[in-house]
Amino acid sequence: MRRLLASALIALAAFGVAGTAAAQTAPATPTSPAKKELIQRLMRLQQSDVEGFARTVEEAYPIVRDRALKLAPSTVGPVFETRMTEDELKQLITWLESPTAKKYQSLAGELRNNFSQKLVAEMPPILDPKLMALDGRIRTILGVPPAGASAGPAAPPARPASK
Repeated sequence: MRRLLASALIALAAFGVAGTAAAQTAPATPTSPAKKELIQRLMRLQQSDVEGFARTVEEAYPIVRDRALKLAPSTVGPVFETRMTEDELKQLITWLESPTAKKYQSLAGELRNNFSQKLVAEMPPILDPKLMALDGRIRTILGVPPAGASAGPAAPPARPASK
């Protein structure tokens, strides 16, 4: 469970741009149909990256993939629309369609996997003390004994004082 959570957090951090993109507003001037088509083309070129992001949550992959593919155009697309010119989009698409970019993209999954495995492997010594401290605080608030502590024999109920 912790590994799945860590993988999901790493993936979210790596693709944090999608969340930031949602906060963008529509451009002040209407976007040309040519620019909109370039953005759609760019989104199609980046579909494997979006699917790769979803794949990091293995058990929920189909659900996350479908949702990620649905959200990408409305969250990532507006950033391209507001921050890039048609010429910049054309250059980016040319690069993404180039043999060098395709080779890089074919390596990206392996690079991301190697990186995330190493990062996840290094996280327990860093996160476990923080998780244990949080667990202790929550147990204190809830009045639950610390983990691993035996509750011992139950104390007899208090008897009401006689009058």
